[in-house]
Amino acid sequence: MEDNECREGGKKVRLANTPLSASQILTRILPSGDGDAENLQRILRLLTSYGGLSYAPYMLQHHQDALMSAWPLVHEAVLDPTIEPFVKVHGEPAYSYYGKMPEMNGLMRKAMSGVSVPFITSVLDGYNGFKGVKQLVDVGGSAGDCLRMILQKHRFICEGINFDLPEVVGEAPSILGVTHIGGDTFKSIPAADAIFMKW
Repeated sequence: MEDNECREGGKKVRLANTPLSASQILTRILPSGDGDAENLQRILRLLTSYGGLSYAPYMLQHHQDALMSAWPLVHEAVLDPTIEPFVKVHGEPAYSYYGKMPEMNGLMRKAMSGVSVPFITSVLDGYNGFKGVKQLVDVGGSAGDCLRMILQKHRFICEGINFDLPEVVGEAPSILGVTHIGGDTFKSIPAADAIFMKW
């Protein structure tokens, strides 16, 4: 009998909420025994945690019904560049749509933190391009995670400006040295010594 099983009335019963190995998961979803447990383990490791954060919200956010429903129309955007598949399906751009849905917007913020922190950690390990910058704008900075990390490492940067949509920065946490400004990147970006965009 395994550690996550017990006997109840003479038969083995699996205990609730006990961890499964990648091999055990595969046998439950693919009874044929096919599949690669090592690959599944790598994917699970990616989705579970990075310093308390997770890639899972990023994966969930990109597979929501609202976003997935626009994919069948992507070819129309190739035929006519004025067509936005998301707008055609939902009647408005994705960011304004998400801004009206607190649960979806919250998931997007978690998704951005989950991918931003590991990304900027790698950038800060090998990038020295911030020398001489006193004021830095992060365009599309979401909750300000990247700026917080940049300012912690490069103390010579006096001010970080986290620039994102008003509904995004309206829920951003207070960060020492960071000013949250809401606006539209396609109209104007606050002035600074340097502009940072993650992607």
